[in-house]
Amino acid sequence: MGAISASLLSHLRSGDLVIAQYNVYGGTLEFLEHDLPRYGVTVLFEDVSNLARVEEILIGAGRLDSAQTKTSLKETPKTSHSADVSSSNGDHNGAEKADVTADEVLSDRGSSREKPSFFDGGLSQNGKRPAVNKPCKVVIFAETVSNPLLVVTDIRALGELSKRAGAVLMVDHTFGTPLRSRPLTEGADLVIHSATKFLGGHHDLLAGAVVGSVELIRPIRDFVQRVGLWAAPFDAWMAVRGIRTLQVRMERAWANAAALGRRLEKDPRVTDVTWHEKVALVTFVVMGGIDAAEAATAALKLIIVATSRAEGSLGSGDVGGKLDDVSMGLPFRRQTCRAAYYVTHPPLLLRPGSLESREEE
Repeated sequence: MGAISASLLSHLRSGDLVIAQYNVYGGTLEFLEHDLPRYGVTVLFEDVSNLARVEEILIGAGRLDSAQTKTSLKETPKTSHSADVSSSNGDHNGAEKADVTADEVLSDRGSSREKPSFFDGGLSQNGKRPAVNKPCKVVIFAETVSNPLLVVTDIRALGELSKRAGAVLMVDHTFGTPLRSRPLTEGADLVIHSATKFLGGHHDLLAGAVVGSVELIRPIRDFVQRVGLWAAPFDAWMAVRGIRTLQVRMERAWANAAALGRRLEKDPRVTDVTWHEKVALVTFVVMGGIDAAEAATAALKLIIVATSRAEGSLGSGDVGGKLDDVSMGLPFRRQTCRAAYYVTHPPLLLRPGSLESREEE
């Protein structure tokens, strides 16, 4: 999250606009919904695969000429996932607003709700038009493979649209990894990775990475230096260590995910399965709702859970309430996971359930 927040905060100011994929990672969603609006940034959650919808918003923001659009806005239905999170009315709860139009969000026409006036420098005061009225900076934020629903984004199409609009396309490539694709060559401006997950690969570090041009990286580096977001030297060293084995680890993980996905597709107790080639995860839905899902989790003999995967009731019985309390790849039943910390094993394989539990014990 440090890499994502630094990338956004270093490039945005009051009056700017973020068009964000609606089904992003929970931590990213919280930051976009609750934190960015406090700085006068408007955030729209959208289905970014609906290019006509994104194009409509860019026209409303003054970044595209409607006469030069390449998609037919009339033929494409509005998405039902739209939500406006604006700071101008003091509401930071991000209440969802279905089928919101570009005019409703980006202008004062046809709406009694106070809207921000976009210009270079901040919001208008008391409804007065600022002396210099320029189109706001626009950032389009998406995940190449979404967390956790595994929705694949067409980065080439989104990149082409962002280039025409002069917008900055930031993508989180954590689930895709550099081995699956190279978003910078497909049109992305900034590519963000959580090194905590696949790049590190050993469940023993917290770090992030941002890749892009010198022009776009320089303000991020300056911001990180000012606020103290640097990764610890040892964490950086461990991330480099993990990258050295990235290919061999990911090839095995891809094969495992594909095998599991194919097997689940044949299971009558499973109603929906999502998996992709060269993506090391599988999502699926079981018949019977949350009760059946908890029973399936409790029946696991071998638990392999990645960092930061989920938090809540699912699978929480003996592991402190968080799925990421389970060490990766260890053949322990759930009731022995916490006790595994005391077993003598190579240090890279084990960790305490949580910092809080270690202090208590």
